[in-house]
This record gives sequence, C-alpha cells and structure tokens, in this order.
Amino acid sequence: MKNFKRAMSCAMAVAMALSCAAVPAFAAEDMTEPNPVIEAHPDDGMSPTKVVTPIGQKTFYKISGDRVIYTDRDDGTGWEAVPSQYIKGSEYNVGNVDYGIYATSDGEVHFVALSDCHDEGNGTYTWYHGTSDSATVSEDVDKATNTDPTMGTQFYLNIENGIDPDGTTEEDKVEAGTADERVDYEITVGTKTTYQLNATVPMYVCMYGFRGTGNVVTPDSDAYRLKNMSTINRASSASILDIVKVTHMAKIYDENHSDETLYSIAYDEETGSYTYWYSNPAFTATGKSNVDWQEPENYLVIEDKNINASGECYVIFIDGEWTFKAAGVLDDDAFRETVDAIDPSHPLSEDFIHNGFNFGKEFSVGAVSNESEQSVDEGLALKVTELQAEPATWRLKPVSTSVSALKRGELAMSIAPKTAISNASAIDLSQCSGKMDITENGWFLDAPKTVEKDGSVKPENATTLPVITKAQMAGGNVNDAGCTSVVKVNYTLTPVFQTGDGETSTDIGNVVESNREVAE
Repeated sequence: MKNFKRAMSCAMAVAMALSCAAVPAFAAEDMTEPNPVIEAHPDDGMSPTKVVTPIGQKTFYKISGDRVIYTDRDDGTGWEAVPSQYIKGSEYNVGNVDYGIYATSDGEVHFVALSDCHDEGNGTYTWYHGTSDSATVSEDVDKATNTDPTMGTQFYLNIENGIDPDGTTEEDKVEAGTADERVDYEITVGTKTTYQLNATVPMYVCMYGFRGTGNVVTPDSDAYRLKNMSTINRASSASILDIVKVTHMAKIYDENHSDETLYSIAYDEETGSYTYWYSNPAFTATGKSNVDWQEPENYLVIEDKNINASGECYVIFIDGEWTFKAAGVLDDDAFRETVDAIDPSHPLSEDFIHNGFNFGKEFSVGAVSNESEQSVDEGLALKVTELQAEPATWRLKPVSTSVSALKRGELAMSIAPKTAISNASAIDLSQCSGKMDITENGWFLDAPKTVEKDGSVKPENATTLPVITKAQMAGGNVNDAGCTSVVKVNYTLTPVFQTGDGETSTDIGNVVESNREVAE
C-alpha cells in the first residue's frame, strides 16, 4: 500500500489480520509436508494462489509451466519420483491421505493434503494460503456504513466525534418580502447534507515466511487495498428552522414640537402617511367647535398615552390595529418577533425557494422539502485519521530490530500507503498499540467519480488506497509449524466533506509516493 529469495524448503506463512479480523500464519516443517491447520481460518474468501493437482496413485510427476502432470513410469524425459508417503495406497502413506502438488516460481514443489485445499468441484483443488512466491488477500471484505461502523466482521470503521452519522445541516438566514413593504421576514433554512459511508478492506491477508531466514512474502499494493464507494448529497433535504416577522414602524418626530404631548393620530392608507395633533382638532384654539373638522377613517385619541414627538416612539397601523413601540425595543425602525408560521395576512410576495427547495408563500417552522434539482449524489472522499495495531499471539517489535535479534514468536511489521498527501512513510506497527493520529499524513481515498442514479457506487468504480506491508520474523527455524494469528490492524476513516488541496480526487491535490516503493 515482493518477492524474497527462498533459503530453504521449509516455510512459514505469516498472516496479517486486516481490519481486526484474526488471520492465521502458517509454518511448515523443514520438509515440504502439508499444513494440517488450514481450518484455523476461513478459506472460502481467499484469492486462490495455487492450483493443486491430485496425485492419486501416480508415481512420477513433471512441472509444465504452472501445471503438474503425472505418469506411471519414467521415460527419461525429466520425470521426478513422487515420494512414497504421498502416493495413495502406499504403505508409507500414514492414514492413506489424498495428496496433491503445487509448484512455486522458485522451482520448489510442495505436497499438500487435498483435505486442506478448496475443492473447486471440477477435479482440481486450490491452495488458498500464502506461498513462497505470493501472499493471498481475501476476496471477502469487511464493510462499514453510517449506522454500523463496526460491522459484524469486526472491521472497525469509526467516525470522529462531532460528525453526525445521519449527516450535517448547513443553516442560512434568508430575507423574504411581502406585498406590504412594511412587513418582511427573516427565514432560517437548514439544508441537509447526507452521506453514505461505504468502505471495505479485505478481511484477512495470508503471508508466507521463511523460518530459516525470517523473510516474509507480503502482498503487493495491487492486492491489498482499501476501497471507497462512499457518496454525499449536499442538498438531500431542507427544512424551515426559524421564522422572524419584521415589521417596519414610523418614527413620531417633530423637531419644533418635540416636547409636546400628542392628542391624537391618524393613518392615511392611500399615502401611507401619519398625521398627529397636539390638541383636539374638533375645537379651535378658542374652544369653539371646528365646523370644518372631519374625523379621518383611521383615527385614534392618544392623549392618555403620554406620547410626544421627540422621536423616542414609533407607530404603525396595520391589520386594523394601532401599535406603539419605544425606540429602545426596536432595531432602527424594525420590530422583530419570532413566529411559528408566515402570517396569513401577510404572505410572501413570491414562492420561497432556497437551494432548489420550494416552500411556497405560506409555511410553518418545521416544514420540510425533499425535492430539489440540486439534490445530486456525488462521490465522497475519505481520510484515514487513526491507525491501531493490536498484537495477537505474536509480539510486535520495532522494525529497526535485526533478524538475529528477533526471538521466537516476535514479528517486526510496518504498513504504508502507496500515496499520501504529505507523508507516505511506513508506520511501525509496534509504535501504535494505542490509536495513532495520522490525520496530518494525508492518507486519502479519493471520491468515486462515477455514481449510479440510485446514489450507489459499483465496486468496480470504487477508488482505492493501495497499502504496502512488510514483515520480518525470527529466523533459524525457531517458530512452530501451524496457523497463528499475528496482528489486528484497525483503521479509523473519516468523511472529507470539503474539496481542497488535501484531497487527491482534485486536480490540484498533489501526492507523494511511498518511500517504500522507491526503496524497493
């Protein structure tokens, strides 16, 4: 995210558990005998590495390419004798076990019990374990989603604190007017961003170690990789979170008579203006009746309210009612009040549309719209923010430990991304028994570029983060043959909601190649 020279015919397969699934390690005795412990881990999901050809009662064999062929006699053309203990029916075959043969690229021939192989049902068998020339990566994957980040396969896909598995909501405050210029609204609308977290890793990897040298054959980055099929919809729905009705009032101000108390006031709906009097307009200054006085339609006596024209009081006549407010409770000329819904007497002058969501002219707090042309599913990038390695039966030692210093049951192991934004250096698993924060390293899984109409991403369109592993075990044939859990590697993946320089799916997202790749 390698091939090693085989020093001896003895072999040990070291297995790495990826994503917290226990993975076996295999070791054979000094002779190429079958491994009896394949049942220690499931094999139905392992990518086949070698085809095993049954021996039966044949006594000679020859390797032709990657195929094994048999004959009953040696005609002098390069046939090799099958050891008697592997021939069915031979008195030296303890238990009369059915055996087969597979060959590795180093020219070595390996005898395995067919019962330890996978029966393909067509007369052939498959050895699913790491071999001296290859490591195997499970085709079965652990999968994580928003609602179940741990999953039943024990792959731990965690979400950072503060990230809602149901998505995030972005709030916007929008002004909307009415037919009456004195009334408008401030509407807070929340646009829901939802994401579907969909990432997989192989359930387990089976590697192959040489007991004599301590070298381990690990999977190459083409075989072992994290896959990302996550999506995001930045406008999946919208809801009305708050409505504030804003009423613009008129200031009562007369510079020349600012200290005089008002007797009455009137509102002219045609002109939208106010007229006020300091004394009863029905009488003249001498106290006689004013025969020319005609009371206006919207007229109110306010002599008992002690209101003057100093500019410290505001007024509005609306919906057949008079309202007076002191300047101190207003924002300039605006009186704001939180309401549960758009006032039916003052609906919006046009449909309220935000991010493509149409709420109409009248609606209440809590109204939800799920229909928008801007509601589109897109690929979502992920980042690896934490790494944790939990030892199983093996003890993890620093990668700086020399092979000669490694003891029985000790393993030095590291892991690295093939590319990263800032730091693709290998991480020593012995240093992250607790969760290690690697956010700044920039381990990214790009956003998938192809999303289906139903909002899903096909596995073949997944983006990947190839991973490079290296391991070294104790040499000198000190480790027992058998199947052994080695290490559990837990990843913490976090959605990347904003596109930027730190995302490899962008054209400007620079990446660095793993120094492990360069070195090798």
